[in-house]
Parts: sequence; structure tokens; C-alpha cells
Amino acid sequence: MDDPLGTFWPEVSGHPLGHATARHLLTHTAGMPLRANLKHLYGTAPRTVRDGVLREALHRPIGEAVDYSATSWPPPPERIRSVSEPPGWPSPSRSTPAT
Repeated sequence: MDDPLGTFWPEVSGHPLGHATARHLLTHTAGMPLRANLKHLYGTAPRTVRDGVLREALHRPIGEAVDYSATSWPPPPERIRSVSEPPGWPSPSRSTPAT
């Protein structure tokens, strides 16, 4: 919960969000910009939108304030899936049923 995201999430390593922690994301104190018009900024391809948001400058210093928006991106399931399934680990959606 308190390790920098960049230590285990390659997409944010070396970018501003890489210094935030999972606790910052879950408590809305990671400093991520509040966005509603992502199509204008990044287009409509999910990967392009995710990459753009994860690599842009932070709105505030990490831990400074709570910023919440129901329209912010990435949605919680995508955050959880990205950080809970390290590369090479099987996910429940890809695992094979027990025989």
C-alpha cells in the first residue's frame, strides 16, 4: 500500500504518478488531474487514453489534498487489475478451470 507505484507498475515508472502509492490512489490524494473530456485530449482508444493520463503532470503535489471526481480516469477496476496482476501472473479471467 505504501510503496511507490513505479516500483511495481511499469506503465508509471519514471513518470510523476510513479511516486504516488496505492494508498494515495485509494484516498484520492495522488494528485491526478480531474478530467471529464478525455476524448478531446487523447482520442477514444482505451490504451491511448490510459497511457496519456498515467504519464501526464500531476494536478497537485502527492498527498497535498483530496481530489475526487466520479468521471476521473482510470476507473478503479482498471487500477486494481493493473497493479494486482503483475506481468506473467495468470488472472482469474485467463486461468483455466480445474479438472
